[in-house]
Amino acid sequence: MTDAPAPQLPHPPHDFHHHPHRRRGYFYAALAVLIWSGFIIVSRLGGESALSTYDIIALRYGVTALILLPFLLVRHRFLHLFERRRLPLVLSGGLFYALCVFHGFHFSSATHAAILLPGMIPFAVVLMAYFALGEHISRHQWAGLALIVVGLLALATETIQSTPLTMLGDVLFVLGAVSWGVYTVQIKRLALTPLEIVGTLTFVTLAIYLPLYLLALPKHIATAPWQDIVLQAFYQGVLANCVQMFLYIRAVHILGASRMGMIMALVPAIAALAASPILGEPLTTAILGGLVLVGAGVALSQKKLPHLLSHPHASQ
Repeated sequence: MTDAPAPQLPHPPHDFHHHPHRRRGYFYAALAVLIWSGFIIVSRLGGESALSTYDIIALRYGVTALILLPFLLVRHRFLHLFERRRLPLVLSGGLFYALCVFHGFHFSSATHAAILLPGMIPFAVVLMAYFALGEHISRHQWAGLALIVVGLLALATETIQSTPLTMLGDVLFVLGAVSWGVYTVQIKRLALTPLEIVGTLTFVTLAIYLPLYLLALPKHIATAPWQDIVLQAFYQGVLANCVQMFLYIRAVHILGASRMGMIMALVPAIAALAASPILGEPLTTAILGGLVLVGAGVALSQKKLPHLLSHPHASQ
């Protein structure tokens, strides 16, 4: 009697051999999430400081421009930044996003921003990536998105108030999230290098914004404490607009726009937990429950379904 042939093991999914590359993408994504969470806290501190919204935007892009200019001049790529096809990238990820978000921080809290700004980004990115880029959205990603919805609703019932100024700030945060979703899709569509993307975002935004700021917009930077100026200049100009942008762009290129959008839903949990001790904002049972649901939704959205392991050509 001959031995039965050994059963054939299913072939691993197509991306099995690219795990080191994918792990690097998740590493970039994790660092981007941490910096963005800190951005929520620092921006709220800026909203409560003597600096105006327009001062913070000028510091954000002015400092980044000083950092990037030598690299762009050495690579002879400075003039290419002003190509017309890059204008949607600039308006969505730069000027419109910054005006919405930094005005929002003057009217609403860091907890609101943590819920509505990065919490809404997964919806904007996933839907825009689906319709504009044709990215496949798997069942586990939709299930994770549903959990995130429940978590955001739990957070919203505890933190969103109906005062007119607060609601105005909340609407601005939502508009900022939608704008960032458009920006994320533009990153994938244009297929530029991180330096080209951040350079375009910085210098074209500054070229449009700086004359308006110097000639017409209210400025309080001359009377603001130097500690506030240094904090906003370093975090906004170096970490948030430079380091975090490079990390975010690299993660989008490796993981895809929709997956990166899902990972960004971790920011509400981290920022809300940090806002409690740093800003004295309340952290209740409902908020903690919502944070758990958001975290579970992100985890589910990144998990392969079991049947994928037995179907080597299944879509991700």
